[in-house]
Amino acid sequence: MIHFDKVSFGYTRGRDVLRDFSMSIPPQGRACLFGKSGCGKSTVLRLAMGLEKPRSGRITGTEGLAISAVFQEDRLLPWKTVLENAALFAQRDRAEDILTQLGLAEVLHSLPAELSGGMKRRAALGRALSHPSDLLILDEPFTGLDEETRERVIALVDREAQGRMVLLATHDLEEAQALGAEIVQL
Repeated sequence: MIHFDKVSFGYTRGRDVLRDFSMSIPPQGRACLFGKSGCGKSTVLRLAMGLEKPRSGRITGTEGLAISAVFQEDRLLPWKTVLENAALFAQRDRAEDILTQLGLAEVLHSLPAELSGGMKRRAALGRALSHPSDLLILDEPFTGLDEETRERVIALVDREAQGRMVLLATHDLEEAQALGAEIVQL
């Protein structure tokens, strides 16, 4: 179980993004951080990954967890192909299977610069889903996808996230509901 206990954090002194924030995610649980832009959703994700440290309070339960993430930016390595990006932390066969299910079979050997925005987003999702992680962190993961693709990708994420903890940040309640996530209002 991951537990945030009265966590406070700010990027500048005197201005907290989070103040006394608490929440828990049970093993194999799913939580969706929901709120307006700038309320701290991405900050909570960064804290969960250990990329930031709280000013006060405690975060427990992340020690030793394998974490995979989709950031707001796709963060694909420009000198590696789509398949090479997805196979960075996963078996190549698994990465190829996930990318194919994401509709990227025809661009497996393309570089990120050759892809549309939606393809880059799916490649980033493919990398995160291919990694056998305990915790899947998703920051606005379906941005830039058309409605049909979005529905197909959400269904795949739902299947592939079985047995993992999921922490999602989104502005779209339908995405959270489709993934069966508990809403945490920020």
